Amino acid sequence: MMRRWLFRLLALVGPVLILVAVVEGGLRLAGVGHPSAFWVPARIGGRVLAVDNPYFTWPIFGPRRARLATPFALPRSKAEGVTRVFVLGGSAAQGDPDPSFSMARFLEILLPAAWSNTRFEVVNAAMTAIDSTVVRMVARDVLALEPDLLVVYAGNNEIVGPFGPSAGGRARRMISTTRRHLLRLRTAQVIARVADGAALRRGRMEEWQGLEAFLGLELGPSDPALNEVRARFESNLQAILEMAENAGVPVVLCTVGVNLADSPPFGSGVGPDLKDAERQTRARLIDDAMQAAVTGEFDRSLEVLETAGQIGGSSADIEFLRGKVLAAAGRQVEALKAFTLSRDLDRLRFRADSSINRMIRKAVQSADDRTVVLADVEKRMEAEASDGVPGREFFYEHVHLTFGGTSIVAREIVRALAAGRLSSPFGDDAAQELPDDGALARRLALTGWSTVRLGSEVLDRMKRAPFTGQLGHEATVQTIEEDLRRRSSLVGPEGLVRTRATLSGAVERHPDDWFHAYNLALLLRQIGDNEGAIRHLRKVLGLRPTFSLARRELGRALLRTGRPEAAVTAFRRVVAVHPFSGEALTDLGAALVAAGQLGVAVDPLEQALKLEPENVTALYHLALAQASKGEGGRRQAIEHLEAVLSLDPGHSDAADVLRALEGPGR
Repeated sequence: MMRRWLFRLLALVGPVLILVAVVEGGLRLAGVGHPSAFWVPARIGGRVLAVDNPYFTWPIFGPRRARLATPFALPRSKAEGVTRVFVLGGSAAQGDPDPSFSMARFLEILLPAAWSNTRFEVVNAAMTAIDSTVVRMVARDVLALEPDLLVVYAGNNEIVGPFGPSAGGRARRMISTTRRHLLRLRTAQVIARVADGAALRRGRMEEWQGLEAFLGLELGPSDPALNEVRARFESNLQAILEMAENAGVPVVLCTVGVNLADSPPFGSGVGPDLKDAERQTRARLIDDAMQAAVTGEFDRSLEVLETAGQIGGSSADIEFLRGKVLAAAGRQVEALKAFTLSRDLDRLRFRADSSINRMIRKAVQSADDRTVVLADVEKRMEAEASDGVPGREFFYEHVHLTFGGTSIVAREIVRALAAGRLSSPFGDDAAQELPDDGALARRLALTGWSTVRLGSEVLDRMKRAPFTGQLGHEATVQTIEEDLRRRSSLVGPEGLVRTRATLSGAVERHPDDWFHAYNLALLLRQIGDNEGAIRHLRKVLGLRPTFSLARRELGRALLRTGRPEAAVTAFRRVVAVHPFSGEALTDLGAALVAAGQLGVAVDPLEQALKLEPENVTALYHLALAQASKGEGGRRQAIEHLEAVLSLDPGHSDAADVLRALEGPGR
């Protein structure tokens, strides 16, 4: 009976499987769809190299929210005498907001300084928004590229990453995992692309909101979901270590540092069942405690906070304020404990908590010390912090590292390697003296222009949720704004001249360092030297052809210099990687309008507006594209131009075109 049932099942399923196999094979032969590995082979300069795959995270996040690796290109088989190092992790490891100053970049300098007889290749294989499940996938793929060392700095995204509980519950995570495996098939990719296109036409394309998407998804310290998170993180760490050990590759596991002193909790931890009167009393007590702290009455302030904490129980905001008072009183050890507890009680878990670092240390203790070493970043930051509590000197906001913070991490990695017993080049010679931060800044071409750009990015970030809900948010924003005002001369005419000289010198001294060429191109675009920018951007893309941000800047520079057809070619390649980016679609549409391809321009501009209904640039160029389509097109163009002026009353070009379309007799 069982055999007969199996034959019937095969008779039903077999033809379907054969059909899928035939279609799948045909799509692959035709070059339809994309590979799903972290890296892919590509021919560059007559050589086949391993490069980052821009489609790697499509099955994980979907094309609208896909994340990109920092571009790399290296021989699949490394040259003799080269030690190849991969840095894995999330955005803090990648170097957000600017990978020009990532820990991988620091290691490119510090490792050769420490072991001068060794040639190093350091690859930044970290990505924003990924959790340990995705880090595990990356580790599996890069082990095929003959690494000599993996450096893992991960743990901040276990709650808010694509496989965490904040991703929508177990059922949705199972769907996400199934979808990820299915989308390795080109057949499934074609079906998904059609579905995404239909969703866009209906205006139902899911938008990437960053951390703001997780507001309201709070988890208390006793939430059962945290046990699942910790088990998954521990399992992923173990899997990474086992894969590396089987491949004979040593690993540096890093504990994760976070901003304790200057990043208030995102979710206070006060229970939702607290009565209004209790909330008011609690808020009044907190105000009284802070006033007492301002006048130096620290003991009284702590007593009042203790009373406030009895209303609704211990919470992240009370512990954070206790930490502030204790720090002001010079009681640094107690302050550190309070700040740490505040972080662990934070119900919006955007920072790695104590359990993450405990599991990292446990994983190292359980492993062979000849294959795994610990870089205890958390403890090193506590030791190096000026007041014993890591804060804004090491972090831009909650977890992303400043130049000084990145230096701490990279130096701790080198220190761990030098003190360890790894069976690798690191165990043979004592590490030499390392360059100081000033030397690192000069080699990485850190300029005043760079610091202002970074500060402006952080300021923009801090003005959005979830940061707007933090204690003292207005004061934090004012501090950043004041710092930027003090630095304003660095981006004035004289400052830009100095920056241009610094970056030009860096490009000359390090012609293979594409970061310098890219940053110089950005500066040249800013000061209006688009021809110079084009020259350097083409150099960057010759070295890193997958770098879509450089290709976008190239298209914009080409458009500025009157080469719209070449710009269209560049923007089409950007849209291929970012098909649901309103910015990329707008760039393409604007270039098509400039090239006189008005009919073709309508589609990408309309898609951009479906994604971003208040996109002024897309509205304006869509009006230009439609204005030539007879009376109906003229009326549509007028509507779009009026929409532009309602959103941006100072848009003089739109006003001029609108007057011309309306005409004196209309």
